[in-house]
Amino acid sequence: MPCNAEATTQAAAILLGNTQFGTMSHLRLLKLLYLADRRMLELTGTLITYDHAVAMKHGPVLSDTYNMIKGESLSADLWQRHIHKDGVFVTMIDRPGRDQLTRKNISVLNDVQKETSRYNDWELIEWMHETLPEWIDNWKPEEGKVHPIPLEDILSALGIAGEEASQIVNFYRFERSALRAAS
Repeated sequence: MPCNAEATTQAAAILLGNTQFGTMSHLRLLKLLYLADRRMLELTGTLITYDHAVAMKHGPVLSDTYNMIKGESLSADLWQRHIHKDGVFVTMIDRPGRDQLTRKNISVLNDVQKETSRYNDWELIEWMHETLPEWIDNWKPEEGKVHPIPLEDILSALGIAGEEASQIVNFYRFERSALRAAS
């Protein structure tokens, strides 16, 4: 199931554009995008990427975004026109614009990046391991496999429940369905 590839690429470009050389590890980029989506859920009940999260060894990951970075997605060509992967690093090579992002999306992306700047990549992962209940509850180290992180678990960790959570989940499913139909 596809994420909103255009919005995801634009969000990644915002984050990369804030770095000195437009480069960061793909690991850090994945963490920042996850945290930005999580913050958008908390503030507005919407997402930037409409990607689905999974629990992996190094923390939560947006699955479709990770596949775009690896070139294993139908949207990989869009990503690769703007962002180049070289080993563990990604670099913005062309600005994709911002038309898929709201001012709030951009503000959240910038805030998350600023708030996590004190951590190196591994400290960021450790902090996420210690503080994100949705990863803690869904990571199965004995199996060493990828496990979905249900949107309901993220909402619960944010203290969003009941009818509000149901509405958010239904809207998320609608958006994902529309993205799938458009691809």
